[in-house]
Amino acid sequence: APPPPTAAAPPAVFHVAPDGRPPEVRDYGDEGPTDTTLDLQLRLDEASTTTFVVALSPSEAPTVAELFAGRGAGGTAPLVVVGNVSCPANTSVTDVVDGLQPGTHYDIHMVAVDVFGNRQAGVTTIR
Repeated sequence: APPPPTAAAPPAVFHVAPDGRPPEVRDYGDEGPTDTTLDLQLRLDEASTTTFVVALSPSEAPTVAELFAGRGAGGTAPLVVVGNVSCPANTSVTDVVDGLQPGTHYDIHMVAVDVFGNRQAGVTTIR
């Protein structure tokens, strides 16, 4: 007599813990400026979008909420440029920021948020 049929093994179930950690800036800088542009360079540890504001220097850093609202410190509006940069994980990205005035000094304030919505707790500033 043939052996009795065996039951099929249940399908494997994998549980992936959600990412609760905000992205970390690994490297940043502003290289190669011309009279009216600068190259914002970023590298983060995970895929993220970095929101930044460029303000006349010296400027106080906005809070994270103010930065995401496109505002300066205290909710002020005299920001020169507001932008976003998509950053793949562990890859250097350069974004050209234009519309700047010759002979003027600027501060760049930025915060990154990953694909799960985890925002950095603080603002990073390049002076």
